[in-house]
Amino acid sequence: IAVNLYRIKADGDERLADGVLAQFNDEYSIESDYMDAVKFTNINETFSIKNGANYFMQDRRPFLHYADTIFFSFNRTRQLKYRFNVMIADIMRQRNRVAYLQDKYLRTATPLNMHGNTWVDFEVNSNPASAVSDRFFITFKRVARFNHIQADAVYNDVAVNWSVENASVIDKYEVERSSDGKSFEKVGEVNAGENKDVINDYDFTDPGVEAGSYYYRVKAVSNGYAAFDYSDVVKVKVMKAKSELYVYPNPVTEGSIKLRMSATSPEGRYSIRLINGSGQAVAVQQIQHIKAVSTQLISYPTYLAGGSYQLEITYPDRKKTIINLVIQKQ
Repeated sequence: IAVNLYRIKADGDERLADGVLAQFNDEYSIESDYMDAVKFTNINETFSIKNGANYFMQDRRPFLHYADTIFFSFNRTRQLKYRFNVMIADIMRQRNRVAYLQDKYLRTATPLNMHGNTWVDFEVNSNPASAVSDRFFITFKRVARFNHIQADAVYNDVAVNWSVENASVIDKYEVERSSDGKSFEKVGEVNAGENKDVINDYDFTDPGVEAGSYYYRVKAVSNGYAAFDYSDVVKVKVMKAKSELYVYPNPVTEGSIKLRMSATSPEGRYSIRLINGSGQAVAVQQIQHIKAVSTQLISYPTYLAGGSYQLEITYPDRKKTIINLVIQKQ
């Protein structure tokens, strides 16, 4: 980790004020020794790595672990705008950690690129708390925290859903499948979305899976911070499909019915009727199907009461089938 401190004057002039270097190798000692370079006080800004009671311009230590913290000391500051350039490369063996520059004064945590540069601007002002020597330090957190993962077989599809938190740096989730629990392949991905600091639920459907036993896991990927993490592995057994048409999820809760159609379903126009307990058609819709796995959305009035309904499906050849479903009001 190389951290350079820049001084920015009112006219925009940017000057390098100081810098430190932390190097990592398991041959180095966590204790202070002759391989570390002591930091002496500068005339102006003095920025150093604090390790116990010692201050270094170069600190050599073993490879970092997720619970490690790097403390800094920042003295002889002036009421100016400053800028950190943090350069990181190969500091820890786990790729599932992201470094955060913690600012005690602003109470912020800025994620740092684990294999590249990150620029962080800050200011020392008239508030004495902005100039305390221990204002900054670096901590390490998991890329994402998976709360749960579940895989369910629905005919020849596998529905995978998971919950995750503390995933502010995640860009996407890759769903992986394995037949032996060892060698996994990517079968799809889901974008992480916008509001990633709260607990989020995600789902993915792996369509048309052959009968057999499979293992699934989810990979959380951060492109911007060169890190990733995995969920637990779950096992699911897929049986031979009994129907080429089914509704999932059932009960229905999202205001529309998802009708799953297989590649073996006849091609052509289908007529759909949603029938209530009194035998009345409360929603009618036409859909066009081609010979491919697809999900058709069947809309129904939002005022419908929760309860049991039947979805009557008329094939292009006039054959009919009935799917029992439940509408659940939220």
